[in-house]
Amino acid sequence: MITLKTQHMKTIVKSEFSKPENEALSEKLLQLTHEVSIVYVFYHSGPATEPAHVIIITEESRDVEIVESRRWIRNGKEKSNTLFHVTDQGKMDFNYKIGNPFIACYCRKSAIFYQNP
Repeated sequence: MITLKTQHMKTIVKSEFSKPENEALSEKLLQLTHEVSIVYVFYHSGPATEPAHVIIITEESRDVEIVESRRWIRNGKEKSNTLFHVTDQGKMDFNYKIGNPFIACYCRKSAIFYQNP
């Protein structure tokens, strides 16, 4: 989080996190963080001709199926040109350790939309 001071001493809070352009998607993702134990949500927008990627990392492996069962996630590609990838923290850590290029490319600090405090 970056805090900026203006001439009139107003404080403007500017997030360093990534934001989906689609407001409805943002709201659904934030609601999901209240319903399921989510560790991270990464958002990576591609060029206009390519789909965006949303990577959802759950705390427990059992929560992966719960997240994947959401209709808006299952229909993401058709409805909002967004690909959803859901995994748990343990699998993410394992894939990072073995050098999975997907994790290295899409799960980086600049792509964080949500991080569990």
